[in-house]
Formats: sequence, structure tokens, C-alpha cells
Amino acid sequence: MTRSLPRVLLALVAAAVCVLPALVVRPSPAAAARQPSITLAGVSPAAPGPKDTLHVSGSVTNPGNEPVAGVQTRLRVQRSPVSSRTLLAEYAHGEQAPTGSPVFGHDAEVGQLPSHGSLPFDLRVPMSALGLRGFGVYLVAVEAFTADGTQLAVQRTFIVDTPDDKGARPQPTRVAWVWPVVERPHQLFGDTFMDDGLRTSMSTGGRLQRLVAAGATAETAKRRVPLTWAVDPSVLSQAQVMSRGYRVRSGHGSVRGTGGPQATAFLNSVKTATGGQSVISLPYADVDVTALVRAGLTSDLTLALNQGRTTSRQLLGAEPAASVAWPPDGVVDQPTLDALAANGTDTVLLRDSALPLSQQLTYTPDPVAKARTTSGSVKVVLADSTLGDIVGSGGAGAGEAALVKQRFLAETALITGERPSVSRGLLVVPPRDWSPSDALARGLIADTAEAPWLQPTSLSDLAKAKPSTALSRQRLTYPDDARHGELSGHYLAKVRKFHEVLDRYSAIFIQPPARIADYNHAALRAMSAQWRSRKATGAALLAAVTDAVTLEQGRVRILHPGRLSLASSAGTIPLTLENGLDHDTVTVKLEVRSANRARMQVGQVRKLIKIPPKTKFTVNVPVKTVASGVMDAQAQLYTPEGESYNRPTYFSVFSTAYGSVAVIITVAALVVLFGGAALRVGRRALRGRRQRAVEGGDA
Repeated sequence: MTRSLPRVLLALVAAAVCVLPALVVRPSPAAAARQPSITLAGVSPAAPGPKDTLHVSGSVTNPGNEPVAGVQTRLRVQRSPVSSRTLLAEYAHGEQAPTGSPVFGHDAEVGQLPSHGSLPFDLRVPMSALGLRGFGVYLVAVEAFTADGTQLAVQRTFIVDTPDDKGARPQPTRVAWVWPVVERPHQLFGDTFMDDGLRTSMSTGGRLQRLVAAGATAETAKRRVPLTWAVDPSVLSQAQVMSRGYRVRSGHGSVRGTGGPQATAFLNSVKTATGGQSVISLPYADVDVTALVRAGLTSDLTLALNQGRTTSRQLLGAEPAASVAWPPDGVVDQPTLDALAANGTDTVLLRDSALPLSQQLTYTPDPVAKARTTSGSVKVVLADSTLGDIVGSGGAGAGEAALVKQRFLAETALITGERPSVSRGLLVVPPRDWSPSDALARGLIADTAEAPWLQPTSLSDLAKAKPSTALSRQRLTYPDDARHGELSGHYLAKVRKFHEVLDRYSAIFIQPPARIADYNHAALRAMSAQWRSRKATGAALLAAVTDAVTLEQGRVRILHPGRLSLASSAGTIPLTLENGLDHDTVTVKLEVRSANRARMQVGQVRKLIKIPPKTKFTVNVPVKTVASGVMDAQAQLYTPEGESYNRPTYFSVFSTAYGSVAVIITVAALVVLFGGAALRVGRRALRGRRQRAVEGGDA
């Protein structure tokens, strides 16, 4: 035991040696939050050449409680180019400090960094001082350090070195952009909105306004960048309603909306920005196409597609690309692709993971492929999912624009460099809810126009390429997370019930009023794919619209008659129908049934009954009773086609008259009574005559 003790102590010391560095070197999250950080404001030029000066600007922030003296910044650079997109992603997401060499002699003095404060830096370094090796993507970092060499913070990014010799440059990659103008529905029905969020989004600095304003710069860029605008038509129609005057729900009532001027300006800006550009009209309200097909609501899909095209055409003044579809999240299952093709779709935009390659490649292939449907083959243009995620990750946070722009430039340059002698295509599709800063959105368009390894092109031109016969792809892939994210079958069952109510209600009009179409559009808004991540809001919209239609339907009704009296065996009972609608004449059928036909029979009433608005109409219903007492009956309204319109109204009839059986019994009793009396009188008279005759003989 004594001899083993030193071994145990040595083991404990060794374990401590292994554990202590981790405890000492790795700061706690709270400590890490107090470390200085670097925010990049900009990196220029986008494609620096050997004779250019690289300009990197930004700020150093000190969240700590103590100032830091003698802060300086400098560049570090890895002089070997990044060799693959996988390594590029590892560098971008890595947490370790870059292993590149410091670029000495070009430091930028920051000075004393105050506590809880920031100071700017401005680094200007000749490209010749970096020692790069020609066209390629290079890892560069900005380092903040103190006078004694202690590193305070580091921020990594990328630059693309571009040779001056145009002959040494690779064949440019043809890149096409899809620019989304999509927003969750805010309108309930008519001129009533559930909130005023759309006003915020359309106002100066709002998300939609930023996207449209940035997209408009594509026409005036250094080289024109043909954008393909993916527009949710319900955004346009809601803006039109707002421009005419609208109300916003507040508590149990509503208040007047104030976003009319912003909506008008937004509509004008969209029309101007999309002029001369291609427009994809999404299904109205960007309905969850896959969920609808799965639930058997293909008629709603058709309505959404047709209404979307009509709305886009009317409000943009141009014909949208009606045959192009972009399903939510860029994925779709086979039945939905079949349904889209059956509705005229011949080109569908998907993520590249939706049609994965059967083999691994060392380069990024052309994005054009084909997929089979029950209506024939459709063309598939595959968006680069990595680029879509990179672009979509950039919000309005400080420094995000510069980092996303440099990553975008690096990714596209690396794609181009994979096969420098072959020009390929590339499709960039940001997410539907993209919310970039104005600087990022405009910067991406400018970089697309200025980067010499990129050639801006349109989606239609990109889609003209023939799918490569040398590439094989797997079958259409629809991931489980997409399936679980759809609008649920339970939710869409409520939509189906709403349709049943609305169909019955609309059937009583000879010419359905405009609000019937508005209710149908509200149902489409309730089926928006935007509710995948906002299920409670979508359910609230659907409930509000359902309640509104149910309330309106209930204004055409049978007024409860209470107990009706009938003084004879045959007569009429009055039933009053009411049309409480303000402006619309309705046409209905009335059916009345007796609970016991042996006791009471009900005659026919008019086949069709027209009732003007704000009118009560009395129908006299013929009945016959065969007994006295209380008899139950029910009345119900039907549509002109014979479908039940509402629930039955139950009432009772009190008859005070004898029935025919009672009359027969009474007459028979009287006959027996009077017949017996007559017989007795006759017998008495006969006996009297006989008695008188006997008495006369005796005499």
C-alpha cells in the first residue's frame, strides 16, 4: 500500500496538469463577453489587384470596466489560397485564431480604448505587401493588440486576389438572383387588418422598403444585374387596400390605420423597380402548397395560383412569369410537383439538396436539371444552398454586411476557380423572410456587377441551359423536417370546414357580392406558408374570418315562432324569415316537417323565396291535423340547390279542433243514441196500437 501511494499521487498530478489548462485558458461565457471585439465596417475594393491598396475599416470595442492603453490593429494573412468550399466553411466558422502571418509595417494606431467604449481603425495595406499567389481566395484577419504584443481580439474574413492580366483570369460564372418580396399576411377581411405591421415594413427603413429600394439599384449598377423578383401578390393587394383607407383591430373594436401614404409609396416603388425585370408571381398569400396538396385542397392551390397571377398583372402592369414556381423553403414532394405541373408550371426553383447528385464532384455543377411529373418533365433550377444560407444570415447587425459580402465574394470566386476554363451557372436565392441591412443588399448587387469572375445574368437565360447528360441525380428529396414543418392536417381541416360554411352562404346569392371573393382570399391568407413558424397567429386569423362569415350567415334565418295555434283541422301557420343583410337580396328554400305525420301533415310551400335586404318575409305554411293537442315540427332553410343552409328551427303547433276520426266517432255515437231512442218510441207506439185493438175487440 505504501509503495502504491507515489503512483497514485503521480496520477493525480498528471490529471491536474491536463485539467488545469482547460480551466485557466478557456474563459467562462461571462468572461468572454467582457473581452474586446472587432467590428468590420468595410473591405475594399471588392476585387483587389496587385497594384491596389486594400482598405479595411471598422472599430474595436471594449465592454470591460477598465480602459486599455496602446491599442493597435494590423492584418494577418494566410498566403496559401483556400482550396475547397469545405475548407472555406471551416475557416469561416472556426473559433481558433488564424495561423497567418502578421503584415508588419502597416499597423493602424487606435489609442487608449475606453471602458464600455469603441474606437475606429483604418487599415490601408498595399496588396504587394501581402505576398499573395495569384487568383484565389485568401484568409485575412484583423488583429487588435497592445504595445507589448498581447492579442486583444481578432476578426477573420476573406479577400479575393485578382490578377491585372485579363488573360490570366478564369471564365466568369453566370450568376442569377431571385429577389424576394414576401411578408406574412396582416389583413383579416375587407378593410380590416389584424395589426399595423405592414405599415412598418413598408415605411422608410422597413424590411420590405429596404429590399425594394436595394433591388432598384440593380438597373443602375456598374453592370446591369438582371433580378428576378419573387413577389407575393397578397402583399400588393394589401398595400392597395391600405392606400384606400383601412382599419386595425384594437381590443374589441378597431381604429383607423395610418399607413396609407406608406402603402401608396411602396406600391409605386415596387412597380418602378420591377419594370423591365422578370417577376415570379407566387401563389396568392404564398400558400403552403405541399400541405394543401397533402390535405386534398388542390382547388385552393389552383385558386391561389390564378389569383396570384391576376393580382400581379393588375397591380404591376406587367405579365408575370406564370410558369415558374418557387415552393416554400425550396423543397417539394412529388405529389405537389405533379400538382404544380398540372397547373401550368414548367420551371421550378429548388435548393440543390432537393435533387442531390448521385456522385461526388470536385466542382459546383451547373444548376439546371429535370424532374418527371404526371404531366411530363419540368425544368428544375437549383439554388446554391450554401450561398442562400450565407446571404440569408446577414441581418442589420453591426459588421454583418461586411462579413457576408466578403464571404459571398469568396464563395463565388472559389466556385469560379474550381473549373476556371469553363463558365458555369449559379442561382442565388435568399430566404423568403430575408431582412438584410440596406448596405448589405445594395453591396451584394454592386459586388455581383463589379467582381470580374462573375457575369450577371437573368434566371430565364440561366434556365435555357440543357441539363448535363454526364451528371446523374437522385430522386426528388423531401426532408422530414420540411414535412413536420408544414401546416398540419388538423389546421387545414378547420380551413375545409370554413369552406363549407362559405359555400353554403355564397349559394343564396344570385350574384355573389364582392365580399365573398374577399372571404375566399382571406381563406388563402389563412393557408399561408408564413404560418409554419407562427401557428398561433395563423390560427387567430382563420378563427376571426370563420366567425365573421358565420355571423353574417346567421343574419339570414327563420325567426323562432314559439307555439302556434290552429283552430280548425286544416289551415295555415305563419313562419317569418328574416334577411338581416344590409344590401343583398337572398334566395332560399323553406322546408317544414312534422314530427308525427299521423297527427299532423304539412303541405308544400313556395320552391324559391326571394327576400330583399333588411326585410322580414312571412310564409303561410298549410297544415292538416287529425287530432287535437300539441304537435312538434321543424323548419329549415336550404340553398336553391337543395343544400342545408342552417340548423333546423324547432317549434310546436297547438290544435283545438276535432279531427276526422273524432267526428266519425261522434256521429256514430249520435246515430246509436238517436237510433235507440227512435226504436224505443216505435216499440212503445206499436204496443199502444196493439193494446187499443184488443180493447176494441172486447167491446
